[in-house]
Amino acid sequence: MVSLWSVGAYRSLCSAFYAYQVYQMVMNRFGISFDVEVKKRGYLPYGRGSVVVRSNPIQHLHNVDMIDPGFVTKITGRAFVAGGKPVKIAQRMAKQAQILLKEKFSDIPITIDSVRESDSRSEGMGQGILIVAETSTSCVFSGSGLWKKGVETETVVEVAMKELMNNINSGGCVDNWMQDQIIIPMALARGNSVVRTGPLTLKTKAALRAIKHLTKVRFKIIKEKPPLETNLIKCKGLGYTNLYLD
Repeated sequence: MVSLWSVGAYRSLCSAFYAYQVYQMVMNRFGISFDVEVKKRGYLPYGRGSVVVRSNPIQHLHNVDMIDPGFVTKITGRAFVAGGKPVKIAQRMAKQAQILLKEKFSDIPITIDSVRESDSRSEGMGQGILIVAETSTSCVFSGSGLWKKGVETETVVEVAMKELMNNINSGGCVDNWMQDQIIIPMALARGNSVVRTGPLTLKTKAALRAIKHLTKVRFKIIKEKPPLETNLIKCKGLGYTNLYLD
């Protein structure tokens, strides 16, 4: 069990909702399972969010083969407000997202929840939305929008929608927030792994450089043919084993 404190919700990467809706689903493919309990949600600039993460130990990580993004079969989401903002703003964001999503995905289930965080379980004032799309091949893609001073509520949803569609249409099997997060599990896993991604992010390139310096694992990046700017990330993992488990 690990207790974590955050500096605040920053886009989707540090969101607890993202952790168990996207990150957890991808990590499950490596054999990793965990639970996230949110003690308190924190928002910039104050932060002070708190979560407890519980994970079961495993002997080794599985290799993965993620090259087929599939097609979208389900969309869920969470529009939220906290602090001095009324719940009707979250409801407005959820309704707008539902309308925009139905225009693009008319024949799949779409559920966008709207919530106001209780004052006792949140710190600071915040507003945002995270939308998650699941596909026929168990890939997950996200799009997020976070309010800041001077930004209209409608713009927050539009930002999330644009990011979601960019991730879905990238041709990859992970979204831009998850892309760099798969590098370490791939390096530690047993056997050969391959993941198709969209354009490499700066964080992914940094993660690849770090692994090169810290381990003997060598990644191979294969740039695929247009029109999509996709890449195949390949490696043979270390096969790191937990010696404390039989």
